[in-house]
Amino acid sequence: MAGFSYLEHKENVALALEVADRFGVPRTAALAAMYRALPDPGVLRETAIPTEKGRLHFFNALAANDPDSSF
Repeated sequence: MAGFSYLEHKENVALALEVADRFGVPRTAALAAMYRALPDPGVLRETAIPTEKGRLHFFNALAANDPDSSF
């Protein structure tokens, strides 16, 4: 999961790898393609901001497919 620049669900990756396997796509090629893919604009991301007392963690959890949550 460390290859993703955003927070991805393990179950989603496992499902995609299973589909790739059934189509004969090697696991390494499938993972490399997933790592290169551009995520949706509303993808879940964590940003750590250094403070005097440690780090403040901000999670952008506004879903692109849920406009009501961003208003």
